[in-house]
Amino acid sequence: MKNRLLRFKACLLKLLDPREWTILLSTLLISGLLVSSIFLFKPDSDEFDPDDIPFERIGYDVFAKTSGGEIRNIFNTSYEIRYQKVYPESFAEMARGIYVDNVPFIHKVADCHYAYRLDENDVSSPIINNLYMVNESYGSDTWLKIPDHLYFLLKRGLELTIATDFKLNIFVGEVVNFWEDIIENSSDYINRDPYYNSDQVLLLERLTGYIPMNQQEVDETLELKTVGDDHYVRFNSFNGAPHGDLSITLAGIAKGYANDVLTPLLNENELEHGFIYGGASSISTLGSKYSGAPWQWQLVGPSEDAPYAFNINRGGQYSFSTSGGYMGVNIPTEDGYILRHHIVNPQTGYPAEQQLQINLISADLPSYLLDAYSTALMNMTIEEGLELKASINDQGKELEIAWINIVDNEKVEVNYTSGYQQYITELDNLIYHVV
Repeated sequence: MKNRLLRFKACLLKLLDPREWTILLSTLLISGLLVSSIFLFKPDSDEFDPDDIPFERIGYDVFAKTSGGEIRNIFNTSYEIRYQKVYPESFAEMARGIYVDNVPFIHKVADCHYAYRLDENDVSSPIINNLYMVNESYGSDTWLKIPDHLYFLLKRGLELTIATDFKLNIFVGEVVNFWEDIIENSSDYINRDPYYNSDQVLLLERLTGYIPMNQQEVDETLELKTVGDDHYVRFNSFNGAPHGDLSITLAGIAKGYANDVLTPLLNENELEHGFIYGGASSISTLGSKYSGAPWQWQLVGPSEDAPYAFNINRGGQYSFSTSGGYMGVNIPTEDGYILRHHIVNPQTGYPAEQQLQINLISADLPSYLLDAYSTALMNMTIEEGLELKASINDQGKELEIAWINIVDNEKVEVNYTSGYQQYITELDNLIYHVV
């Protein structure tokens, strides 16, 4: 972009001699027309700071309307494009068009809680065969024709379920709903949490028993096929689970997938000085900052005493993903407390206890993979995580990991891989180890 502007400037200088330029610019200034229309950001030349350019925000005001008329946030978070205001005004319209044409629909097809119409403002418009409709079709022996985006997400979700040795499992939908219901009604946790309620223990055991946990079970439970250009799915009965006790969730990969769809479309339109903000958990940069300086991020910490775990300083195009239980609730017990959150261990049905928080960064892997791996790593030991990293590195791809945990009931400990060291700024009063 800067090279193009420099060439444009050189071309203009050839058109008029210095005296003619002086007359022209003076005339424009007097008439009040000397206002930059090239840049959205119009800095005073004496105060311009290329490292402190404000951002244009695209998508924060876009919502999805369910078939019942409810308004939902995209991916249940603040999902938006943010870029530095160094572009023509037309870029805002272009970026918004790309966002509106892609993101709401991806949200709708991946939503497991609500149905949506093809035209959300027309009550006669057909219902989209999204993930909610797939779950509703459970046990019906029906092949549903599904959108391309949903086919991709289900196909990759099945592959990752097996590739992560079921540490990520897309069939945990009802177990996640079980815990979200408790977390959202945490004022009544004594009556609702399994620690206090034996009926809830039995319910959780039943729901967990309906989760496919080997490749044969997965292959028999969810079938995908392609006929010509059309994609289909069939959600079969499994292990006697009644309708409503087994469901699929794509929460672990859908938001990152939206990042992957947007990034090349924005880059093709020469938008690079910005990033896609998928809440604080899934961020993809579009390129370098206008100044060439690295992007700077503060990774949220797991406690009030440590609001940040470390700072990330890195330029260029890359993605990072964060998963963690730090937004959950503490259930008091005789020995202290138990942390309840929305990332579950598919084997036990209980919230992941192996790790408290995971952060991944890569310039090679798609964002949906980082989101999936960050979820899976919540159920892995550090040694297992290092094995995953090695397998990715052996493919010539970058993957760096940080594990953030609380030790001795109060101290925050960060373990991170050696390749991450060049991007991390350690903070005072936290414990750090390179692994």
